[in-house]
Amino acid sequence: MDKGAQFSTEYLVITGIAMFIVFALVVFAVVYYYAYSSGVTYASYDTAVGQIATEADYVASQGLGSSIAFQVKVGTINYTNSLFCGKFVKIGSDTTSSIRPTTVNISGVLPLLPGLYTFYAKAALYEDNLTVQNWIDAPLAFINASYSVSGSALNYDLQFLSVNDILVKDVTFNISAYTAGGTFAGSQREASTSGTYSGSLSLSQSASQYHVYIVAGNYNVFSAVCI
Repeated sequence: MDKGAQFSTEYLVITGIAMFIVFALVVFAVVYYYAYSSGVTYASYDTAVGQIATEADYVASQGLGSSIAFQVKVGTINYTNSLFCGKFVKIGSDTTSSIRPTTVNISGVLPLLPGLYTFYAKAALYEDNLTVQNWIDAPLAFINASYSVSGSALNYDLQFLSVNDILVKDVTFNISAYTAGGTFAGSQREASTSGTYSGSLSLSQSASQYHVYIVAGNYNVFSAVCI
């Protein structure tokens, strides 16, 4: 073998080894990034849901009319994977979620966008039961709602409230319902100019329990309850 051919062969071997090392490092970096991101995401949801549940239990122990302010950092939330239902709260993304039980019935709103938020846990009466309401320090702080199912219709009455308990006007929202098993049952888009709204949603699925979502897109908050 002449020196030129030997040099070319050695060059190709060295180049191949170098490219393999670079490729391995890139793969490791990508895998590490997604593993780390997944861990951070789950930790943030687990921490957030834990804080909300803990503050709800504390406020409930203080009795009707008590309240407390606290801060929660949340990631991007998928509203259909989040829920206030009876005595538990669930917060999640497209791929993961965290659930925490409470000692009291809980309801509330959550943000659609990630960030650090101030929440207010308030002990109030709902249908003659002590319930902790989870308000958010935002232009639209709470959605007060009552629901009833009659045949294949979901009837609802809504109030859109500010932190100061004043009606928030000009709210565009989407109401959707799923069965507890996750089957889509209906959705429609509505708007309130007065701060209140009463309506009815046709249900395409019959179920013993529904998960109902009110998404106020122009205020970047939503409520999620089971009925």
